[in-house]
Amino acid sequence: MRLCDHLHFDNFRKNMSVNMDIFKHIGLINKDDHFIRKGKAGGWRDYFDEEMTQQAERWMKEKLGDTVQFPICKI
Repeated sequence: MRLCDHLHFDNFRKNMSVNMDIFKHIGLINKDDHFIRKGKAGGWRDYFDEEMTQQAERWMKEKLGDTVQFPICKI
């Protein structure tokens, strides 16, 4: 298998060392959920409501301060 095929998102999702299927078997993640979802940036917005977004932003500001900087984007 070529590296570009190995790293293709569809194959990445099938890779047991990456997709965390073991967590489904031991009950840490819902059997219907996927650790690797769509392969697109910003997918968290489908799962976070406004309160969760603000909570995450406060946590990052408090815990990370200026150590990590992300591009500014409109939510």
